[in-house]
Amino acid sequence: RSDVEHVVHHIPESRIVWCLCAASPGIVLVGQEGPPAIRVIDAVSMESLGYLRGHAGGVTCFAYQNNPGEMGGQEDVDPDYVEGRIDVIGRFWSGGNDFTIGAWEIIKTLPGRATKMANIHVLQGPGILHLRPSAARGHEIIIRRRETLHGHSSWVRCLLRIGPVLWSGGDDGHLRLWRTSDGSAIALITDATDDGSAVLSLAAVGGKVWCCSSDGFVREWPLGSSYELPRCLRAFRIAGNDTG
Repeated sequence: RSDVEHVVHHIPESRIVWCLCAASPGIVLVGQEGPPAIRVIDAVSMESLGYLRGHAGGVTCFAYQNNPGEMGGQEDVDPDYVEGRIDVIGRFWSGGNDFTIGAWEIIKTLPGRATKMANIHVLQGPGILHLRPSAARGHEIIIRRRETLHGHSSWVRCLLRIGPVLWSGGDDGHLRLWRTSDGSAIALITDATDDGSAVLSLAAVGGKVWCCSSDGFVREWPLGSSYELPRCLRAFRIAGNDTG
């Protein structure tokens, strides 16, 4: 951008940062090269709020969903510990070089509600982080790992969420579709690229999904559904783009 004149803030980091994702309420997820692979930063104060553990390696990509309750996502929150005292305000997915996808949810606690001490342990553990970002205005925020999605046989390079479907692509040259509600598999596209070239990125463009790969092509796909395997609509090269 022509109006960017200088860097306004610098956050020191000792490891390579592979990806960033803004999330509610006022936090930034930082995907790093090795475990603990996800650093959480306060977007207002720029302070580090902690780390999320769960990946055996680094995190290369994120996908985010705000207000999952609007799409029915709140229904599958465990009623054993909800009891009306928490609100799921966001979900995100993290793809890693450990060949897995982590599914996470962001929870805001609601003060003044009754809490059963016997259920507190459910919101504690190695895949859970308690924090109080500036934008939360005093509410405690809890990030917890819901589940782990297995399927890719190499690095997961890119993620894209469209409605209730999560798309993923990786170095194995495959595209995979997952249900965001429970992490179950919808479809596997094994011929997503030529000669098993890596799927590098995904984007929603004009009601279609575009994916680019290391063979130099951009491929266009229909959004897909739970009942039909998506088929490539067209493949093309960007002018001046070479393989790799």
